[in-house]
Formats: sequence, C-alpha cells, structure tokens
Amino acid sequence: MNILDFLFGNIFFVILILGALWNFFSRQAEARKEAEQGKKPQREQEIDWKEIFRQEQAPDERDKPQPTVARDVEPSFEPSFEPIRQEVDTAAKDRRTEMEKLRDQLEEKRKKLKHAEISTQSAISDSPIMKNEIGKKRTKLDLDFQNISQEEAMKGIIWTEILGKPRAMRSYSNKR
Repeated sequence: MNILDFLFGNIFFVILILGALWNFFSRQAEARKEAEQGKKPQREQEIDWKEIFRQEQAPDERDKPQPTVARDVEPSFEPSFEPIRQEVDTAAKDRRTEMEKLRDQLEEKRKKLKHAEISTQSAISDSPIMKNEIGKKRTKLDLDFQNISQEEAMKGIIWTEILGKPRAMRSYSNKR
C-alpha cells in the first residue's frame, strides 16, 4: 500500500520514468532495424541519376555525341546601352544636384556657427571675469553730507529701518 500511495502522490516522477523507459526501448528497436538494413547492400541509397537516364536511351544513342544547337544571331543586332546610360546620367545629375544643395546647406551652417562663435567670444571678452574686475575694491562713494536737506535725512532714516535688521533681532532696552 505504501508503494501505491507513493506512486499516486508523485505522478510527475512516474511520468518521467515511463518517458525514459519509452525512449530507451524505442532507441533499441531503431538500432535493431538499422542493423538489419545494414546487411542489405547500400547500393539502393547511392543513386546516380545520369546512369538512370542513360539506361533509358537506346545503346546506339548513348555512343553518339550529343548535337549542339547553333543559334543564328544576326550580326546587325547589337544591344544598345544608350537608354541605360541616359538613365544613369540623369540619376547621377540628380545626385550631384542633391549633393550641391547639401554642401550649400553645410556651408551656411558653418557660417552661422562661426558667427555664433564670434559673438560668444565678444561676449566672453566683455565679461567682468575676463577684465579682472571681480575682486577689485571699488572706489569710495563721495558722500556730500554738507548739502543734505531735512527731507533727505528723513528718507535716509526710513530706509535704514526698512533695510536694517528686524526689530526682533535688535536688543530692546527698557530705559525709560
């Protein structure tokens, strides 16, 4: 009972073993058939079709040389390649015009690229980096406090409140 439970529980292994046995026995049967056929002459397998066709001919026909068929070719007929040459010439001209157009487009693109390169060179040469202006100390502003009006002084105080530190960041004094 144990073996039957194992076989029904593992049906995949049973199928695998049966397939292997089937393959083994079919190969042995093929080997036997080949051995029996090997005893027969192998002349059946090697067939020369030329000999077969010669056998069908009468014996006196086999000995005669085969006549060659001579074709009469008119000497005045010569193939004309002129239409083909014309087609090739037109195709070559078309390709040349296309190539010339592409060359012109390429030259235009090269000119545009050179122009763009020149403009970028001028922009780079005008930059403050190239002029070494970065890092230089600027001259002091000339503040003329002698001619400040009262209105300008009030505007300056308002701007210092706007641009200065926030009120919460400044120290608060209770000196009243």
